[in-house]
Amino acid sequence: MATKNPLEYRTPSSYIDNLSLRIFTNEEILSSSCKEICNPQTFDQLMHPVEGGLYDPAMGIQLICE
Repeated sequence: MATKNPLEYRTPSSYIDNLSLRIFTNEEILSSSCKEICNPQTFDQLMHPVEGGLYDPAMGIQLICE
């Protein structure tokens, strides 16, 4: 039978001071939920996503949406 290691407790490196949440309307959801793919090029010469392409940063493919 395997033994479990106890949880390690560490001091947090930062704290959340403020948090804001909001509810989107149906219109806001629809307006932000689609993006036209109008550029056949996916990446530029430096392998950065091209605006209007399949990996357009506005679609949230990367870690941070633009």
